[in-house]
Amino acid sequence: MCLGYALIRYSFFGPIASVHWPAYIANKSFALFAIVMLLLSCYAYFKGQQEQHRAFGRIAWHMMVIHIGLSVVLFSPGYYRAFYGANALRLSLLGELVLISGVLAIVMFWQIPKYSGVIQHRLKQLGCALAFGHILPTSVPSKWLQPTEWYGYLPPIGLVTAIMALLAFLYMTRYRQKNH
Repeated sequence: MCLGYALIRYSFFGPIASVHWPAYIANKSFALFAIVMLLLSCYAYFKGQQEQHRAFGRIAWHMMVIHIGLSVVLFSPGYYRAFYGANALRLSLLGELVLISGVLAIVMFWQIPKYSGVIQHRLKQLGCALAFGHILPTSVPSKWLQPTEWYGYLPPIGLVTAIMALLAFLYMTRYRQKNH
């Protein structure tokens, strides 16, 4: 479903050519799926459903790793012009913020199994907050509130995932001691 959404929005209605489906569009869909799974994991945590929380969390982790792998390969001024400075030789502040928040988010999620209790919970919260911080600058928020600028009037994946990451963080504000 995430791949279908990315294809319809960015290729059918948008400017991305089919030659970029295998990596660029797939990467968008893996990122979207990772955040959907993160949100479901956090919702299950909020509801006290520990097994579902862990299962969705594992899927989210694997999708994040795939997203990272594809992003490393694709990360260039040709794909992500806004992340580079005027001469395209160095990252802009935006590019550096996206990278550092994404790297720190994945480190937080990677550390979760090593801890328990409050520390584990804080790592989950921080990971969700950093995921939101990674997603927010990847889109042009000024166009988020202009549906006429959306390809096919479909919301940008950045907007959808930013809302989901924020909701995931909010679900993680409740500490469930009995489940740790």
